[in-house]
Amino acid sequence: MSKPSRRRVPHRNPRAEPSHKEINGKLKLFKEQLANDAVLLADAEKFERDRQLLGLDTTEEVWELLNAMSVEIQPEHYCPPHVRKTSYELEGAPMYDFAWHSAHRAEAMYVKFAVADGQSYLVSCHPDNPRT
Repeated sequence: MSKPSRRRVPHRNPRAEPSHKEINGKLKLFKEQLANDAVLLADAEKFERDRQLLGLDTTEEVWELLNAMSVEIQPEHYCPPHVRKTSYELEGAPMYDFAWHSAHRAEAMYVKFAVADGQSYLVSCHPDNPRT
């Protein structure tokens, strides 16, 4: 009698492109936590810079804007960087970048968030400035 074969399952590279299913799931989680005021900040100083770039006066205005724009952000707006990055602030949690034209703001927008242990963290939210 022969031994059952052991098929090797390759270890997934955490810097590899996320699957469409992963992008859908992480975006859905981010939107749900955003609607429930449960998204945390990854970096308060960066958030303050983004708030100024958005021309908003208060932190609450940024969260209101994000909630208003959340219906616009779709999985097809995912824009992977050349090399997938992880968050230093969040011990290597993968980050998800989205860019789209916002009808709410009438300009191109960019949002980046990370998810660590089921918790969403806002990394960046500002007008999109693609590098040419």
